Amino acid sequence: MNPDTGRNEYGTKLLLLCKTTGLRIVNGRHKGGHANDFSFNGSRGLSTIDYLLSPVHMFDCFHKFIVCNFNAFSDHAPLHIELHISMNNNPCQKLADSHEYSQRKRSSWKVEHLGPCTESIIQNQHRLNDCINIEDISSQTDMDSCINKFNEVFHEIVDPFFEIKKFDTSDCSTRRNQTKQDNVHELYLSTSDKPWFDCKLKSLYKEYIVALRKFNSCKSVVNHQVLICKKRTYKLCEAKCKRQYLLHEGQRLEILKKNNPKQFFAKFKRKSNFKSNVQLSEFFDHFKLTSQSNVTIDNDISNDAEDYVPRDPPILVTSPKTSLAEGQKFNFRCDLKYPGNPPMVWTWRCGERTLFPSQFNNMGASSEITFEAEAWQNGLSCLCIASSPRFGYNISSKGQSIAVLCKLVHGYDFLK
Repeated sequence: MNPDTGRNEYGTKLLLLCKTTGLRIVNGRHKGGHANDFSFNGSRGLSTIDYLLSPVHMFDCFHKFIVCNFNAFSDHAPLHIELHISMNNNPCQKLADSHEYSQRKRSSWKVEHLGPCTESIIQNQHRLNDCINIEDISSQTDMDSCINKFNEVFHEIVDPFFEIKKFDTSDCSTRRNQTKQDNVHELYLSTSDKPWFDCKLKSLYKEYIVALRKFNSCKSVVNHQVLICKKRTYKLCEAKCKRQYLLHEGQRLEILKKNNPKQFFAKFKRKSNFKSNVQLSEFFDHFKLTSQSNVTIDNDISNDAEDYVPRDPPILVTSPKTSLAEGQKFNFRCDLKYPGNPPMVWTWRCGERTLFPSQFNNMGASSEITFEAEAWQNGLSCLCIASSPRFGYNISSKGQSIAVLCKLVHGYDFLK
């Protein structure tokens, strides 16, 4: 029985992935593996992680799936997997730029040729022995010529029993690259909105795309210069064709306007597929209700989405009582007619010092502070400043003086 009985979000995500992609979960319950044991030891505890994801058609390729023991390199137990697949060499793969690799050969063997091929080798064994039994070999060149002669004789003997097929890899590669380039041009070259695109422009565009791909694959100075030249030629030709097309269309419309005005104005009519369900009576009721309501329209601000700063300075609002005892809390409030966009940055000053209030509330077009009166604030003028660093806006309100009573032994007195 599996000791890992817990569940987490990773299992749910794994099942969702398999449902979406059609993959299947292949676990490590295989002969030779450490099945039914923990395979992960991390910060979140022990767990069993002994699976891989595979499509259904690859199930027959798995011949071994073993969960190994832990090692010192990871907190996961390693997996040992063996896949049995057939490796087919691609005959169209180009191994080198030289001509000797441009054509490849493939031999086709048939089992019924085994007997005749063996008899042919036995009958010509003396020829092979003559190639080997050479005593006057004094250099590497003599050895190479001996081996080449042996290969020639051997091929003469066995080649009649093999079917040799030749493949021109250069033609295959060219066809494959040409098909890929055609697909790229069909994908990126859309001329439905460019009536002036002719065959010459399409050809220049293809040359430009080829130069661009070549530069992306190998960023050299030569490829860069070729890319700039191809792009400039394509852009200049496109601009010229567009100018000629627009000039021709303008002349055609002028002639149409004089000879057939009805057809001329029909060119500018656009048929709308959407038909509104709003009746004219609803429009009338809406604007009648709007005209009856008290709506104030400010011409200074035409669009709230635009950036602007308020023109009027902030207004300082205080409580009626301006004589305070030391340590008593006091409220100041500043209001702007419009908040500004972006919102203003508020600063409070009392004399030459900046206040550090115990409570500070910014509400767009207004700012309110609550602070405790101190002895040094007696007789000083307190004010607020609204600023916008983006526009260089910095305007302060009118000052308000306050009187602070100092604590004495027998009561309060004004500071002199």
